Amino acid sequence: MQHLGYEFLVVKDAYPAVAQKLQSLWGTNAFRSYAEDLIHERVRVGRIGFPANVLLAISELISIHDIQFPALAPAPDSFWSSIY
Repeated sequence: MQHLGYEFLVVKDAYPAVAQKLQSLWGTNAFRSYAEDLIHERVRVGRIGFPANVLLAISELISIHDIQFPALAPAPDSFWSSIY
């Protein structure tokens, strides 16, 4: 994860345990699932969510991961794929 820079540091500064988990999953199929679970709002008792800058950083990390590991990225949806 040495190439992640600013986005990773934003998460690490605010939530070290989350950053450690993201780092351990980097380059695996599980990364995207874990990161998406972090940013999608779920109804959980006592959860207040992440600050906007952390949400944005996690979203950017997903994009970086998709670029660095295109084989692990989901296929893009298109209007035409839903027609056929």
